[in-house]
Amino acid sequence: IDWFQFEKLIELIYRQRGYSVTRLGGANPDGGVDLIVKSPSETFAVQCKQWRKWKVGVKEIREFLGALTDSGIPKGIFITLTGYSGQAKELADKHGIQILCEPDLIEMLEKSGLIYSQQVSKLFSDERKYCPKCEKEMVLRTARMKGNRFWGCSSYPRCKFILNYVACNALETPESRSSIQFDLSALTGRFASRYSATLAYRSCGCQSNFRKRI
Repeated sequence: IDWFQFEKLIELIYRQRGYSVTRLGGANPDGGVDLIVKSPSETFAVQCKQWRKWKVGVKEIREFLGALTDSGIPKGIFITLTGYSGQAKELADKHGIQILCEPDLIEMLEKSGLIYSQQVSKLFSDERKYCPKCEKEMVLRTARMKGNRFWGCSSYPRCKFILNYVACNALETPESRSSIQFDLSALTGRFASRYSATLAYRSCGCQSNFRKRI
């Protein structure tokens, strides 16, 4: 699951639940607002962080808090896969930022009726890469001088963003993919049992009252 799929997944969940969603996308600086979610009764901002190996720290929560202040949106939700540091949880709680991790996300999918949906399967089976700067599709290119391969934005020269080909492949090995419970197999019925999800929920450190806060 890459950053684009993760953001689209969160967007899909909220749309399924009747909200209108505006994606601000990867072009924003890290720590900014990714989604603005609205209903007739509320508006809130969402930051999506699809980190696979690192917990969200106090720095990321502080940056998100600054983005909320700058945008004038009082309510924020931070969603990641791997959990939060103790200081990050304290800061989020102090400022009323909801922090969610993988088990919360799985429960949201279940409640939204998307857990076995074709929409989610289609999203996760799409192997295209998208530019984090302008969200245009990226294409595999070869450097003329050195001959190394890289992912370049299809809108070049208007957008000159590139991704390292070797680094991207390293992130997508079967070993690294299997290390994330939240993958396509998890969404097609072979994910951990409710008991395993509960254990993961406790271990990731998300102590929010999920049913009250979502």
